Amino acid sequence: STTALTAADCAAFTPNNTPTAQPFFFRTDERGEVYRLLDGQLQYISSYSDLATLAGGTVRVVGWKDATVGVLGVTKPMIPAGTVVQFAGDGRAFRWNGSQLAHITTYEALLKIGGGKAPTIATIPARLAPVMPLGAPIA
Repeated sequence: STTALTAADCAAFTPNNTPTAQPFFFRTDERGEVYRLLDGQLQYISSYSDLATLAGGTVRVVGWKDATVGVLGVTKPMIPAGTVVQFAGDGRAFRWNGSQLAHITTYEALLKIGGGKAPTIATIPARLAPVMPLGAPIA
């Protein structure tokens, strides 16, 4: 069955009666994670500079309940290649190459990646683990 909408009905779907332009960014109320809508799924944005670049000017972020992210699902995150990450609640460190993770299995390997000192490790949402495939480990 179809529901006919009036112009007034349609206007109610836009804030201040003005259309919201793409791209759409969402921040979870509970965790403060920021995502963009990409091909029907949410892509985690790891830095404000990436967010500003994607927004092309004014950054508009809509607050969402954390459960909404679970309903839509996530896709591979926007994290710069070479970033060392760990999932929230998991002490293991990984290096992201832009398409897959490499588990860093020793402290010596971590120091080598950091040029002789421990690199900064970015903590990312645990819900991203299933969309970030594992490659060969780094020992």
